[in-house]
Amino acid sequence: MLSAQSILRYVGIAALACAALVPVSKADPITYTFTGTAFEGINVGFQYTSSSGFISATSWDTLFASQLSSCTNCNVIPFLPAVQFQPQVPFFGDLLVFDDKLLFASVFGFQKGAFDSLGTYQSYGLFNSGTLTVSGGSVKTPEPGTLGLLVFGMALLAGLASRKRLGSLATERG
Repeated sequence: MLSAQSILRYVGIAALACAALVPVSKADPITYTFTGTAFEGINVGFQYTSSSGFISATSWDTLFASQLSSCTNCNVIPFLPAVQFQPQVPFFGDLLVFDDKLLFASVFGFQKGAFDSLGTYQSYGLFNSGTLTVSGGSVKTPEPGTLGLLVFGMALLAGLASRKRLGSLATERG
């Protein structure tokens, strides 16, 4: 049976390993480039680079004009959003809502998963026409929590193996 001191030692080693590995697990930047025709017929577009990887597949992300690298005919009022990413809307897929300089909101619909996969996507169906290009990082990096769990498990296995080895050495001597 492991003593509390041994367990704390292995947990400490795992925590140090996590602290060393988590900064390495930063996601690659992803660039979203969009061009389209808004509801009133004006050309709209933007470019946004997410330094933390893909847009979340489970929550709406709201962007203001100040967060965009470039913006064509977008709303520039500081307290009103210019773009909203609305992923996985039931029956519609991924929706992009663009608020233009006339304060009209135009909706562009893309296939489900367009916001979190590299590629070029065309809007479809009942929505305004537009093209979304998702480019950048080539590798999806694991989340820091996943790396931490892996390191903790490896440290625990190493601890158990060394404990067994010490136990067998003690048995041989006795």
